[in-house]
Amino acid sequence: MHQTAASLDEQALASMADLPKLREIARRHPSDTLTLDPILVELIAAILETHLSPVCRTDAMRTRIAREIARPLFENPVSRGRLELLWSQLLDQAR
Repeated sequence: MHQTAASLDEQALASMADLPKLREIARRHPSDTLTLDPILVELIAAILETHLSPVCRTDAMRTRIAREIARPLFENPVSRGRLELLWSQLLDQAR
């Protein structure tokens, strides 16, 4: 149980570390609705940069992987709704 709690704490801290990057993307697109490309791709690429930098050795590779991840998330109505809520919150925080 302690290991699970520690793991959750690490995940929360990692998520918090991503927030400044995600807010910066929101600042660059202040009046935009969530789009697959460039917004969702940029959000996912920012997260990949933090968590998978050894795997994503170049910006082009990171963008390609982000695009592959973003497409099914954007096309799924449930995940898209959640992503739109996240985007709205990021826009509010970026102001």
